[in-house]
Amino acid sequence: MIEATQAVIHQTQRVKQGLMEALLTRGVEHSRFQDTAIGRIPDSWKVAKLADVAEVAYGLTVNAKRRTGDQRVPYLRVANVH
Repeated sequence: MIEATQAVIHQTQRVKQGLMEALLTRGVEHSRFQDTAIGRIPDSWKVAKLADVAEVAYGLTVNAKRRTGDQRVPYLRVANVH
């Protein structure tokens, strides 16, 4: 039973990885694509350097105690950028 459960978990992780790859490379409901230096992407997308569209900085992780003001700005931890 444990081995069967582990096999299901492994397969679910593989499906999730495939779905994430599809989402991040083909998007949702796109029908026109372009070939770029990073691969095939939807025609309406543009390739840009991360530094051109976001600020990359080391520092403290934002949490409820460190958040200032009412504005909610999304962020990605530097450790999660590959």
